[in-house]
Amino acid sequence: MARALGQAMAERGWRLVFGAGTVGLMGEVARAVHDGGGRVFGVIPHALHELEVTYEECDELLFTENMRQRKAIMEENADAFIALPGGFGTLDEALEVLTLLQTGKREMVPVVLLDEPGGSYWHDFHAYVAKHLLGGHMIAEHDFSLYKITDRVGTALDEVLTFYRVYHSQRYVRKQLVFRLNQRLTDDQLATVNAEYADVLADGAFTQREALKEEADDAEAADLPRLVFHFNRRNYGRLRQLIDALNALQAA
Repeated sequence: MARALGQAMAERGWRLVFGAGTVGLMGEVARAVHDGGGRVFGVIPHALHELEVTYEECDELLFTENMRQRKAIMEENADAFIALPGGFGTLDEALEVLTLLQTGKREMVPVVLLDEPGGSYWHDFHAYVAKHLLGGHMIAEHDFSLYKITDRVGTALDEVLTFYRVYHSQRYVRKQLVFRLNQRLTDDQLATVNAEYADVLADGAFTQREALKEEADDAEAADLPRLVFHFNRRNYGRLRQLIDALNALQAA
């Protein structure tokens, strides 16, 4: 599965950012991306320099001062996260990404928890979260929308690729959250968004417009339509649900 995942992402032009390990699933994904003609960016702390790393598979290799810096670089340079079963490091990295998403400390990205076929690694994790975090009123039910559990590579790919079908990116401009979109919403679609997601607004309504003047430095997305709204900065699980709803819209 790890090799199939790496090959599929390489075929779609995605670059792999990973911890530069040769063994286990991490190494298998890297080798598959490399062999499939994709680009591989490895990040490894100086303290692990003596260990064998996948120099041959890495198009770029960055050494960091420590594990914390390594994790931050990996997280900051990723547009999607796919976590396979692993040890404490895997859980640490997956939970940190979910924490950043749930508290609004980074922009939304897809997170896939990919299990082996018929495996229960991530389902057991989800059961724990449901029992103790949701059951203890420490998170909201919509926070489950921040990640997807599957044991199929195809489903994992769909989750990542569909995330950017209509939604492109986001940015705060003063109090307003700006969603850049790959297609313009119809009047009916905008009305539906206002009716079904008003609970994420601090005030006002969802409006559609061109790029704001404060976005003049963003040439890549300059021509994309914008969905602009005053987000309450609390319900990030619902914000992810809004992105999913936008991505499910039919083209006008």
